[in-house]
Amino acid sequence: MKRSISIIIALIMVLLTVPNLALATNETNQDTISANEVQLIVSEHVITCINNDESCTWTTSDRCSTTNLYNLTGEVVAYFVSVIGASNKDNGYIVVCASTANPSVLEYGYAGTSPKLGHGNTCYMTMGLYYEMDGNMVINLRDSSEHRLSDMQVKFSQIWSAVQNENTVAKTQVANLKAIEKDAPAIKGGGDWGLLTSLPSGTWSDWDTLTNCALPSYYSTSDFSGTNNCGPTSGMNVLAYYKTRTGFNLLELDSSEGFGSVNNIYANLYQNMGNGGATLPSSYRTAIYNYITTRKANNSNGSGVSITRASQSITYANLKSNINNGRMTHLVIWNGLEAHYINPVSFYLFDSNSNVYTRVIDNWGNGINRYYVFRTGNTINSAISHMGYVKITA
Repeated sequence: MKRSISIIIALIMVLLTVPNLALATNETNQDTISANEVQLIVSEHVITCINNDESCTWTTSDRCSTTNLYNLTGEVVAYFVSVIGASNKDNGYIVVCASTANPSVLEYGYAGTSPKLGHGNTCYMTMGLYYEMDGNMVINLRDSSEHRLSDMQVKFSQIWSAVQNENTVAKTQVANLKAIEKDAPAIKGGGDWGLLTSLPSGTWSDWDTLTNCALPSYYSTSDFSGTNNCGPTSGMNVLAYYKTRTGFNLLELDSSEGFGSVNNIYANLYQNMGNGGATLPSSYRTAIYNYITTRKANNSNGSGVSITRASQSITYANLKSNINNGRMTHLVIWNGLEAHYINPVSFYLFDSNSNVYTRVIDNWGNGINRYYVFRTGNTINSAISHMGYVKITA
């Protein structure tokens, strides 16, 4: 996931380069959201679906193109965002309301669900209903049924008066996204992903470290083949760590067990964590769990080994509990909306300002010699999108 093309960058390029994109001319309309706001809404929605919906077909390397949707009087009421996957194949769509009162996603679908749009201006009534005007008639693009313009104008007016009511939750979310884009370096992008080479000066009132976390030789993404491989590399480092804790050989295997080498174990994790696509956190944990379960079934020495795993709320209390109790945490962090897995092994609570730093396995070959800001004061780092743990015992 380290070097995948972010969907927000792709969308920005589309908005800048498509010459007939009316969205660019709406910047002066105070009732219509800006191009940048569309980018933020779409990007946040895509990332949420990638991380939380196993049926999601989107990836961070997809591209987007945008088409205006209209009411029957020619006003822009929404934006139809086509998601374009590998080989320029349709990978679904997102519809964003154009109203500044309700800047939200109205509907969306994954690969194979995109509706038919008109040859000219497409009129949109929400709820998957798309139309095209033909003189005094309005054509339903789904079933080709014809309706009188005068009748449809009443229906359009009723629906859009409701859709354009103020949505304070959506407005707050967009405001927060704009603040993050402006103020958070890790979200805006940059070369260091917010990782530090040392702790700041000061004293900390609480801290702890995973037992024996400095003992293993940790792997780097460059040690293995494949794209978007930070997830399986992180998984290999989870196994490397627990090898020192369980007394059970998790990585050097007899060929009779079906793996036979470190590279074969990695290949198993790689395949089951997305096989080159984005690694969902649920797939990350399940791949490690299934590997351990298979090892136990094929090796009598592993009969006493057990594994637990869970998704967690992103809180200091959970981070502290994981490290206190020997659970290897995984965080999904973002840099310009590119994602990467890191594994915290220590935490430090600074007494002067309540900032929390964590020492991490960065999975890029730096051992445990990098640090990451987990919390500033009472605010969790907004670049962290997911937190969970895996624990292997014997």
